[in-house]
Amino acid sequence: MTNVLLLKMMQSQSQVHDSKKNIYISHKSRNKKKTLHRTTMPPPKKLFRCIDPVQNQIIYEFATPNARDAALKAATKGLQTICLVEQTTGKLHMFRGGRIQLDEDMMNEYTKQRNITCRPSAQKLGYANLKRSIQDSEMQIVSDTFLQMQE
Repeated sequence: MTNVLLLKMMQSQSQVHDSKKNIYISHKSRNKKKTLHRTTMPPPKKLFRCIDPVQNQIIYEFATPNARDAALKAATKGLQTICLVEQTTGKLHMFRGGRIQLDEDMMNEYTKQRNITCRPSAQKLGYANLKRSIQDSEMQIVSDTFLQMQE
């Protein structure tokens, strides 16, 4: 714990966050106690674009922390061959996905009340790093790379 954080805390009489250690320091005004709260910060969300490699079009955009979560969202929407491009880094992820019907023994009260009959499934097939950010006009490069990965 740095002295600067303690000094800031005493001056502001509120919470101070140390981002390097994921620690919140709160100062309770009633009993003048300093307490440490360790928290885990959620990972930052990245923008993944789900593209159709045949038509070179963006089908969906997903803001998720990782590619698998975006693939599960695409599988929920019914896609079977999923091509995801991370917009900022140019990483290309290839998944096979779909919806799996729930058996009677997999159903519980929550799924029965909300009429949930299937769940998404996604398996990673491949990965390619294009090593640069991808613009909308460069979808042909992404499509060609994806079609090469499929072969």
